Amino acid sequence: MGRRNPGRIREKVETHIFRFMNWKLTYKMFFIYIVAVLVPTSILALGFWNANMNGLQKTYYETQVHTIFAARENLSINLNQIAASSNYYQRSDAVLELLLEQNLQVSDSLFRYIKDILPLNKAAMLNTYVKRIGLYGYQNYSLNMDFGLANISHLNKSEDFLQEVKASGGKWKMEIDNSGPMLCYYCYIYSSTYPYDRGIMVVEANLEKLAENFYQQLGKPFYLHMEDGDRLKYGESGFEILEEDAYLENENTYKILMENFPEIIVPLLPMESREGQIELILFIMAVMVFVFTALYIMTNYSITARLSRFAEHIRKIDAQAPVIFEGNRYQDEVGLAISAYNEFAERTNYLINENLRVQLQKKESDYYALQAQIQPHFLYNILENIRMVAEANHDLETADMLLALGRYMRYTLNRSAQPIPLEKELGFAKNFLVIHRMRNDNIRFRIQISTEIDKVLCPRFVLQPLLENALKHGYCLNEKLDIDIQVQDAEKERNQQVQVIIKDNGNGMPADILFMLRDKLKAKEVKEAEHIGLLNVNSRLTAFCLPEEGGLSIDSRLGKGTCVSFFLPRREGAKYENFNSGG
Repeated sequence: MGRRNPGRIREKVETHIFRFMNWKLTYKMFFIYIVAVLVPTSILALGFWNANMNGLQKTYYETQVHTIFAARENLSINLNQIAASSNYYQRSDAVLELLLEQNLQVSDSLFRYIKDILPLNKAAMLNTYVKRIGLYGYQNYSLNMDFGLANISHLNKSEDFLQEVKASGGKWKMEIDNSGPMLCYYCYIYSSTYPYDRGIMVVEANLEKLAENFYQQLGKPFYLHMEDGDRLKYGESGFEILEEDAYLENENTYKILMENFPEIIVPLLPMESREGQIELILFIMAVMVFVFTALYIMTNYSITARLSRFAEHIRKIDAQAPVIFEGNRYQDEVGLAISAYNEFAERTNYLINENLRVQLQKKESDYYALQAQIQPHFLYNILENIRMVAEANHDLETADMLLALGRYMRYTLNRSAQPIPLEKELGFAKNFLVIHRMRNDNIRFRIQISTEIDKVLCPRFVLQPLLENALKHGYCLNEKLDIDIQVQDAEKERNQQVQVIIKDNGNGMPADILFMLRDKLKAKEVKEAEHIGLLNVNSRLTAFCLPEEGGLSIDSRLGKGTCVSFFLPRREGAKYENFNSGG
C-alpha cells in the first residue's frame, strides 16, 4: 500500500471547508444545530437518564430515612414531655403526704384527692398527649380507684416488672386490653428528704394521637413489635393487631430502636418501576425535539430573510445618496444593525447637504474674517497714537496706563484656544495689575519667579479670574492690599512640575464658605451661580493637566487673607531664565 500524501489530504479538507462556507446561512446553521446541538444533547440526555436511575433510587431511600429520622425525633420529644409529667408529683409535698397517710376516712381521702391531686392532674393533662394519670401507694386507702389513687396491688404487675422500673427510674410499657392497645409510662415517686419511694405513678399516653402524628409525618403505615411478641400495624384505619404469619419482614425496612420502648418497623417504599415508561419518555423527547427544531427553523428564517432583504437593499443603493431601509420593526441584533445603517444614511445625507451649504458660506466667512482682523489693528494704532501724544506732553502716567491697556487688549482679543507659555500669562497678569494699581494707589503687587519657566505652558486667562477675586473680595476700603504671585519648584513628590501661588492679605473668608468651596473644587463643579470664575479655572486646569496634577488648592482665614495655588507640568531640558517683576 502506498503512503497517503499529506498535501492531498489537506487540499481535500480545505475544499470541503470552502464548500461548507459557501452554503447559505440557513443550511449552515441547521447543520450546526443537528451536529453540535441535537445529536449530542439527545445522546447525553439518554445516557444521563440511564446512568442516574441508581442514584435516584438511592436518593429516594435516603429521603425516606431522613423523614423517618425526623419523625422519630419528634416522637422522642413527645414521649419525653409525657414522662416529664411526673415532675408535678415528685415536687408536691401534699402528694407525698397523702401517699403516707393511713386509715383515712373516705370523705377525707376524697377531699385530699380533689384538693391536691386533681389540680396536678389537670396541669399535667394540658399536654394533649397525656390521657390520664394514676397514683399507687403502699397504704390501705379507703378510696381505691382503678386509675386515680389506690394500693399498689391494684397494678397487677409482677415483682420483676416493678424491680425493672425501679432500677431504670422509668419504663414504657405497651399492652393490649379489651379496649385495644394502651401505652403507659411507669415511674416511682420519691421524696427529696426521704430515701425510699412513696409509691409508683402511671401515665397513660394518648396512643391514638401519638400514632396519628407519627403516621402523618411518615406518610405511610408502620409496625410495632411488643415485648410479648404481639405485632401492631397502624395505617389509615388506625391500629390493627396482626397474626404471627400475617406479617413478613423484608430487607427494605428501617428499624427504630428507643430505650424502654417497643421496636418500630417502617417499610421503605421502592421507587415506581420505570419499565414500560421508556416508550413514553422517548415519545416525549421526540415531541420536544420536533417542537425545538420547528422553533429553530422559524427563528433562523426570521433572521436570514431580513438579512437577505437588507443585503438586496444595500446592493441597489447609490453610495452618493444612500436610501433609508424601510420596514425595520424589531430591535434585535439585526434590527440594531439596520438602525445603525439608517442613522448612517441620514447622517451621510445631512453631511452632504451641510458640505454644500458650508461651501456656499465659505467666501462670505472669509470676507468677514478679513474685516475682523482689520478692526483690532486700527484700535491698537489709535491707542499708540494717544500714548505718543501723552509722552510728548510729558504725561508719563497716562502714557504708561495706555501702554499697559494696549498690551492687555492685544492679549485679550487673541481668541486662540492653544496653551501659551507661562511667561506670557505672567506678563498679561502684570499689565492687568498695573492698570488696577493706577486706578487705586492702595493696591500693590509683586511677581517672584524662583525657577526656570521657559518650557512651562498653561491655559490662557488662567490668572486673571484669580486676580479679579483677590481685588473684588480681598480689598478693604482705605486699606493696603498686597498681592504676591510666586512661581517655584514643586515638592519632590511632584517631579518636573512648578507651583504657582497667588496670595493676598485681604479680607479672607469664613471657614464654612472655605469648606464648601473646597468640596466644589474637588467635585469639579462648574454650573454654579457663584464662584463661576474660580470653578471655571479649576475645570480648565484639570482638563489641561493630569487629574492628579491639575486643580486648584485654596486656603483662607477670615481677616488674614487668601492663598490659591496650582501645579503645571514642565518639560525636561528647560532652560533657566530669571524673570522678577514687582509693583
